[in-house]
Amino acid sequence: MKGLLLKDIFTIEKQMRILFIIFAGFGLIPASNMISFTLMYAVTISISSFGFDERAKWDRLMRMMPISGKTIVLSKYVLGYGFMAVVGSFILIAQFIYHAFGVLNLSLALYPIFVVNMLLMIATVLIAYAVLMPFIFKFGIEKGRLLFGIVFAALFLITTIPFSMMTLSTSGARLMASPLFVWVVVFISFVVNVISIKLSQKFYSQNTNS
Repeated sequence: MKGLLLKDIFTIEKQMRILFIIFAGFGLIPASNMISFTLMYAVTISISSFGFDERAKWDRLMRMMPISGKTIVLSKYVLGYGFMAVVGSFILIAQFIYHAFGVLNLSLALYPIFVVNMLLMIATVLIAYAVLMPFIFKFGIEKGRLLFGIVFAALFLITTIPFSMMTLSTSGARLMASPLFVWVVVFISFVVNVISIKLSQKFYSQNTNS
């Protein structure tokens, strides 16, 4: 799997440089409401690697290698998780500095609340990512481009509007801040991603055997 990850990283290296500059810009905004948007794009960087693989006919070469389809699929997921972990860590560090120095009336007392909200955003983004990936493995990046855009837009609205509406009310804000609610969403995210990986592996196997 290490070789597959390095191959994808080197393939999209130039694209990564531009995107990381964009991510850094959003991450450096104190208490930014664009964090969920930034995380979503960070985790979907791996999807661009599908386009390079299809144009280079990489799948044909992989069939001649002693690499299991499960490992190939899992490497794509790990790539997305890795990008989100890097961007998420950057955001957490930047926001900690802002809270520590009291930027925009932030304080260290408010930082745990930000971390909880960050965990909630990461979980919802991973749910969206888990729903998207099987579409790519089923239809391919070219054939599924339109479908991918529609699903991405729908999932982005689904994962942002409800939480935005909830934060407007006191009861909604308390619910989102409760440990039980956060861990329920995290658990759902874990389950959905496990199902997504299994489904993608099935689709990949079907495409390989066709």
